[in-house]
Amino acid sequence: NLSMLVRAGVVLASTLLASVACGGGQTSDQTSPAPHCAAATGLSAPVNDKGTAALASTGTVIVDDEYFSPTYLTGASGTVILTLHNRGRLLHNFSVPEQNIDVDIPSGATVTVKVAVTGKTVGCFCKYHRDAGQKCAVLPTA
Repeated sequence: NLSMLVRAGVVLASTLLASVACGGGQTSDQTSPAPHCAAATGLSAPVNDKGTAALASTGTVIVDDEYFSPTYLTGASGTVILTLHNRGRLLHNFSVPEQNIDVDIPSGATVTVKVAVTGKTVGCFCKYHRDAGQKCAVLPTA
C-alpha cells in the first residue's frame, strides 16, 4: 500500500538524518531529543532519551521504568552528588562499573550517589534494563 511505503520512507529518512547529526549510526530515542546523542556521548544504542539538564555539584535524576530523566547531565566537574528518585513500578539500579558504583533503587525509594567526573564522560545505566535503553551520561565541563 502506497501510504505505508511513504510512512516507512519518512521514518527511515528521519532516522538517517538523526544518525548523521549524531556522527554515526547510534541515535537516541527521537521522541524527546536532547542536544546530545548516544554516539556523541559514548553510550551504545538504544538510549531512552529524556532530555538534558545542567549540573553543578548536585543534581536530581528521576528513575522510571526503563529511563533516566534527564538522560544527559552537563557541566559536571569533580565529585558530583546525584539524588536518584525511583518513580517507576520496578526495581531499578544505577551502575558506573569504572567507579565501583552499583546501587539498587526500589520502587518509591530515593538514594544518593557520588560520581567522580575527571574530564571525560561518565556512562551510567540500570543493570536490569540496560538492554531496553535505560542509560545516562554525566558530561564534564567543556
